[in-house]
Amino acid sequence: MSLVLAHYLPHPPTILAPLRDHGQSSLTATAEAVKELTAKIKNSGITTLVVISAHGERDPKKITMLTHESFRTDLLRFGDLSEYKLWPFNWNLAAELQAGTETSHRLVVSDEDVLDYGTAIPLTFLSTIENLKVVPLRVSGASEEEHWHFGSFLKDKIMDFDERVGIVATGNLSHIHLDESEVARRYDNTVLAALRAAQYNDLIAPDTDLVTTAKTCGLKPLLILLGALKGVKYETEIVTYEIDSGIGYLTAEFIF
Repeated sequence: MSLVLAHYLPHPPTILAPLRDHGQSSLTATAEAVKELTAKIKNSGITTLVVISAHGERDPKKITMLTHESFRTDLLRFGDLSEYKLWPFNWNLAAELQAGTETSHRLVVSDEDVLDYGTAIPLTFLSTIENLKVVPLRVSGASEEEHWHFGSFLKDKIMDFDERVGIVATGNLSHIHLDESEVARRYDNTVLAALRAAQYNDLIAPDTDLVTTAKTCGLKPLLILLGALKGVKYETEIVTYEIDSGIGYLTAEFIF
């Protein structure tokens, strides 16, 4: 069937219901935007969701694909006491991603059964979907350009796969708005300007000092998603951008 949707979602714990309902978050627009986009995922008819995160132990050169019969989320430390859901793994798509001679240079697998919080928080909004399979990916220590190229590789595999597949990249922008607001604004504005103009050179080959100082976890997941849209005719909608507790949060939809 191929790729049918692509979203970029933040993962602030304060948008989780236990914290949101007790007034511990000012991210009202972000919470509503995540609910809006995850509702679109629910209504899209996808059977598999590829979720790309920057959290967890990274391989220095290769993207990590988590593999397990099913995955669970653990958000207890953020006050989420709800019963966790098991997310089945799509072994068939995983086999496609591992097929071919170039895969060994791009992908490594890790047998893990607990999803990192960056992956788990967006999935929490999808817990009512029955039989949705996931393929969790984790960024590497390789360059931003390598992640862009991996996205193109990922798209080719998905386009040849006989199911409806969605991609969610999850990450936050600068984490230093309280400490170094000028640098934080410059980094966040670079990302926002690139998305609005659909010109990604400043992201693919970024100012490395700026990226390092900005302390972002969102650039490499975003670049995999953008690489997966290379050659696809789409429009970018920046649904929300908010700053809370020193962190920039972006929610975006790529419409095609």
